Amino acid sequence: MKQAFLAPIAQSPLILLPLSALFLFMAVFAVWVIRTYSKRPEAYAEIAALPLCDDAGANRAAHVPEVSHVD
Repeated sequence: MKQAFLAPIAQSPLILLPLSALFLFMAVFAVWVIRTYSKRPEAYAEIAALPLCDDAGANRAAHVPEVSHVD
């Protein structure tokens, strides 16, 4: 039953397109993972500290008017 279903698909010339896309994705993904893990942790130190830097937040807080409620 399985061979009867897969036989027409295996003979199709269009099977080349999804397979080539799959292999291209796998190759790019593998290169990206190898490139990422080959860098030293020090290379990511500046990027990792970006969420912790509050330089822009201090400037924004200076321009926000203070709201006071007077009764």
